[in-house]
Formats: sequence, structure tokens, C-alpha cells
Amino acid sequence: MDRDTTSEVTAFVTGATGYTGRSVVALLRRRGVTTLAHIRPESTRAIEDTRDFEALGARIISCPWNAAELSAVMDAERPQVVFCLIGTTRARARKDNVKGDIYDTIDYGLSSMLLHAAAMCQSQPKFIYLSCTGIGTSEPRNSYLRARYKIERELKKSGLSWVSARPSFITGNREESRPLESLGARFMNSAVSVASAFGAKKWASTYRSQTGLELARALVAAALSDDYHNRVIESDELQRLHRLDD
Repeated sequence: MDRDTTSEVTAFVTGATGYTGRSVVALLRRRGVTTLAHIRPESTRAIEDTRDFEALGARIISCPWNAAELSAVMDAERPQVVFCLIGTTRARARKDNVKGDIYDTIDYGLSSMLLHAAAMCQSQPKFIYLSCTGIGTSEPRNSYLRARYKIERELKKSGLSWVSARPSFITGNREESRPLESLGARFMNSAVSVASAFGAKKWASTYRSQTGLELARALVAAALSDDYHNRVIESDELQRLHRLDD
């Protein structure tokens, strides 16, 4: 898969209405990729998002999040690439009345459902998963990290070609406020500047924040490159990838 063949590629983007997902859809369309943008049927912004994505030339998929519907979409569309960019916040979970461990229910549960549907699809799509930095070799106690650890473990057993991206903090103008993430990004960027000045460039590149557009460039570049296959991409490599794709 390369720049000359992207017009033959179909990509299914879940989490398309999120901060990074919007940029992924736009970048895929700029490459000439047939792009299916998922919008939840119950979304309060469905009309606006449909208008914006269709203006880019993307097609809208509005199936509910359940195994049968996702499998039907996969069987009908047979995408070559699937982007899993979904996740929740405590504020969003309260709004959606999600009970219990929200990260296990949404971040793990829905991602696992999508991965299973992709693995059963005849086209055997490449699966691009948005994880996070801090995933190790043992199951974390933190529920946010544990959800991503569990998906990465399932990716390795899926039989699909996959990429798991582990960015550090993601910054920029989100529609949804994430004050703790913004505060953490400012703190880490200050620490990164100090570390760079003292020669710790590897550490600095690992923890430097990225904007949603920068991360999207890296994700799309990895998705459309044959060089990225069954790989975890840490933050420092994501930084290099987005600069190569400018």
C-alpha cells in the first residue's frame, strides 16, 4: 500500500468525530482514500458532522455499536484499513449514563467488538489502534491503561496486520474540555524543554505532546505504509512520522 495505490483503498474510521479522528478523515480524503466515517446514531451533532464529512467526500456510516451491525458493515464494505480512535472521559460517560468501569465498558469493550468484527471480515483489514504511552508488559492497575493493555494483547492474537500508536499527551483545541490532560501537557512540555537543554533528547522526544493533526498525520502515514506491520509505535516515532508526512 503506497501513495500510488491509495485510490484503491477503503478506510473505516471509528472515532471519526473526535479531535484526532476529524483530521484522520480529512487527511485520508486528501490522499484519495475512500473513507467511511462513523457517526453514532444518537449523536447530537450528527447533522453537522454529516455535512462536514460529506463536504470532504467521505461516506457516512451510522450503525449502532453492536457486534451484528459492525460485522454487517465490514461484510458490506470490506475495508482495507480500520481506524479505532475511540475512547471516553468521565464527563462523557456521565452524560451517556455509563455505569461501572467506563474504560472497560467503552475503551476496551467497543474496541474489542470492532477488532473482532474486523478479524472476521473477508478483507482482513489493517487495524490502526490509538493506544497511549505507559503500556508495559504486565497488566496495569489503572483502568484507563488496563483497557489499552488488553486491546494490545488481543491485537497480537487477532491474525490481522496491526499498528498500535502510543502518543504522549495530545493537545489543541478540543470541543470537549480535558483540563487534566491540558495541565499535564503543559507540565510535560516544560520538563521536555529542560531535558532537551541538558541533553536528554530521547526522553524529551518520548514525552513531548502532539496536536490532533500531528498525531493524525502519523496514523495515516503508518496505515498506508507497508513498513508498519504488527508494530507498536511509541511517541518519539510518532513525532518523526508526522514530520515526514508534512
